[in-house]
Amino acid sequence: MNWKRIALALPALGLWACLDRNYENPFLSESTPDTTAPQPPAGQVDTAKPDADTVKPTEPPREDAEIFEEDVSVSPIILTVGDPPVGPDIVWKPSDATTRGYSLVSSHPSFVLVVSEGGMAKCKAVAPGVATLSLKTGGRGLVKTFKVTVMPQPLISIPVLAITAEDMEFDLGSARSPIVDYTPALATHKAYSLVSDDTSIVSVSGYTLQAVAGGKARITITSVDGPSSTFEATVRIPVASVSAPDLTLEKGATTTPLVKILPENADNRKYTLATSDPNTVFAKGTVITAVAAGTAAIIITSGDGKRSGAFTVKVVLSQKELALKAAAERLAEALKEAAERRK
Repeated sequence: MNWKRIALALPALGLWACLDRNYENPFLSESTPDTTAPQPPAGQVDTAKPDADTVKPTEPPREDAEIFEEDVSVSPIILTVGDPPVGPDIVWKPSDATTRGYSLVSSHPSFVLVVSEGGMAKCKAVAPGVATLSLKTGGRGLVKTFKVTVMPQPLISIPVLAITAEDMEFDLGSARSPIVDYTPALATHKAYSLVSDDTSIVSVSGYTLQAVAGGKARITITSVDGPSSTFEATVRIPVASVSAPDLTLEKGATTTPLVKILPENADNRKYTLATSDPNTVFAKGTVITAVAAGTAAIIITSGDGKRSGAFTVKVVLSQKELALKAAAERLAEALKEAAERRK
């Protein structure tokens, strides 16, 4: 049979898609994707045949503006049998990384099972024990491990009647967990979830909040037993550097140096000045005064005390003093010459 003629004729007859894929057809390459098989919707996990201990969420198409992760860290988790699935506490570096997809693999699915909930891989407590979870990022494929400890369910369960968290402030790029209070304090299940009303400012990963951009976000904390409340998370923009150009001042001059603080949108733009030689240059607050001819180093300290810089101030005599000095030197020279002539 001439397969080549059949292959050329079938598309024209509209019969190519009718070929049974079980037939041995030399014109269907093994590398040809199966476009006739049903595909899961874009951006969703195909749960038709999930692995028992692995869930790999599908990431959305990448854009040119994506910021890839440079590093991640994951905190240990303690769960109780019966707790709802919990996502890992991930700190992303840089904090504004956009490629935040990941997959999880459990070393002991009999203790901790990886499940998919809302398109996210989470840890489900199955039985008391300890499992090592391997997290692989979806951007650069970084791999980190962390421990998940599962505690047995207590014999007596005390429900959470109220849950609150204090308002918090933290610096851009840092990550923190809220300080949580339970009523009653002896409540059995301490698990909770966090939701940010503005993830462009404060993002949530498990029990961890990460400062993504300067501003404020309202965080809702919900107990596994049902009660919830809100608190405010404020992201500060800290000072990265302070500097000023070297100066030359006339003796007796007073000035406020031009101090440059970066970034320009830093929250605390205050600073103080200190001098290495107060007999040459006197410093108070943000003002310096030239006292005597010479050179002194001026130290700049940011308002939060975390950054410092330095510049040099050279003090010279004023024009009036220079003229008087020159006149005095000429007079001294003239007196010397007169004395020599009298000899």
